[in-house]
Amino acid sequence: AVNLLGDMQKLSLAADRILFSSVISACEKGREWQQALVLLRDMQRSAMQPYNKLCNAVISACEKGGKWQHALSLLAGMLDELVE
Repeated sequence: AVNLLGDMQKLSLAADRILFSSVISACEKGREWQQALVLLRDMQRSAMQPYNKLCNAVISACEKGGKWQHALSLLAGMLDELVE
């Protein structure tokens, strides 16, 4: 899934929220927390707003990878956005 996204970017094809969601979900299942965080940042840089389910998948990937600090940081960021 990550390779497919990379191939699309090399061909200058735009990824949409559905593709990002699918790839992040695969990262969550594969405990690829670092890749999930990179994809979330890539999505935000491309002006796509991540939605709760997608952020939850990234938080879960971090948790499964034993990176609870990253999970808490992401959760805090989501709460900050709600307050603003």
